[in-house]
Amino acid sequence: MSSSQSDDPVAFYFLASWLNLHRQDPLVPEVSRVIVGRAYYAAFLAARDAANRTGARIHNDVIAYYHGSKNTYVGNKLADLKRLREQADYELNKPISIPNIDASLKGCKAILSKLQLLNSTSYQLTEYSPLSSE
Repeated sequence: MSSSQSDDPVAFYFLASWLNLHRQDPLVPEVSRVIVGRAYYAAFLAARDAANRTGARIHNDVIAYYHGSKNTYVGNKLADLKRLREQADYELNKPISIPNIDASLKGCKAILSKLQLLNSTSYQLTEYSPLSSE
């Protein structure tokens, strides 16, 4: 991955998707949690950058921004992803299920698509490997 791609929020989506494609059965809890977290941060960072938002309570501010705009779809999806990410990060006694993983990846892809970022990236998931520096 080039340095310009490493700064791209879409790279987090590709990492989460790659981890999902290579997940083991049964699920490894830590990997499941990382997938959900990276999916959320891909969507969040893309939404934050598109809204040009900064601040101390940035996560809630970005969600509120989209809820108050004509693009409430992004706000609703981002709020859903944030809840799943918080469960993955803080509710360690609750396993992350395959439906939660799928919902995270689907929600992230929907936000990135809505913000028109998936088509603008210079690389594709089929070409992506987090183990390569190219």
